[in-house]
Amino acid sequence: MAQSSPQRRANPSATQEPGTPKRTKTAPRPQGKQPVPVKNNRSTYILVGASLAVIAVIALLFVVSSNGNPDISTTDAARQFQDVKVNGTALPDAPSNPEVADTSLGLPAPGVSGKYFDGTPTDLLVAGKPTMIVFAAHWCPHCNAEIPIISGMINDGAAKGIDNVAVATSSDESKPNFPPETWLKGKMGWKWKTIADDKNNSLAAAYGVTGFPTMVFIGADGLVKARTSGEQPKEKLQELFDKIKPAVGSTNAG
Repeated sequence: MAQSSPQRRANPSATQEPGTPKRTKTAPRPQGKQPVPVKNNRSTYILVGASLAVIAVIALLFVVSSNGNPDISTTDAARQFQDVKVNGTALPDAPSNPEVADTSLGLPAPGVSGKYFDGTPTDLLVAGKPTMIVFAAHWCPHCNAEIPIISGMINDGAAKGIDNVAVATSSDESKPNFPPETWLKGKMGWKWKTIADDKNNSLAAAYGVTGFPTMVFIGADGLVKARTSGEQPKEKLQELFDKIKPAVGSTNAG
């Protein structure tokens, strides 16, 4: 079972001190001729030097904020992190050993008030609706392998009647596939509900996430039915979907 561990975000910063322009030396006066008066350009040099300094600082801030990628603006980077509010008791950390019993099973799933990437408020869970949550990091190779499989299964009807939610967490501007917003919608083919975690990864912490990807399966009663981490075969994923899938004929089976 391959998985990636959460990592702290790196916030690189740098400063640059503008150089001081050199004064232009006046050539030696020719003998026998009167010197031509030269206008004092000291103020011009100071103005040009200050302008160059401002340009250098702006360029540096752009590089730091976009990680050198001109396609990522400061605004794009900022919207990848949204405020979340956890309501309820956090789940215990998921065991790293799959042979160890998961003590989260049967516990109430924490409610979370979060936001989409555009800042629109939303709730993680819908009352009375079975839910599959996949916690994913854009830089995680196992997420890149697993999420397209999950997306394909949902498209094929494997999760009929289930509310499917992706949580973009542990995001890092310095790592591959940033920003997660375009990574999920484009490369991963994810077209369902997506919530952006905050910079402290509070949502992932509330669900005891210790590796990526982590999938949490919650029944219509709001209790955790299963939690698994790492790459899983389709057969295992289908088994977990079936564990929370509404019975045929129920109001949630649509």
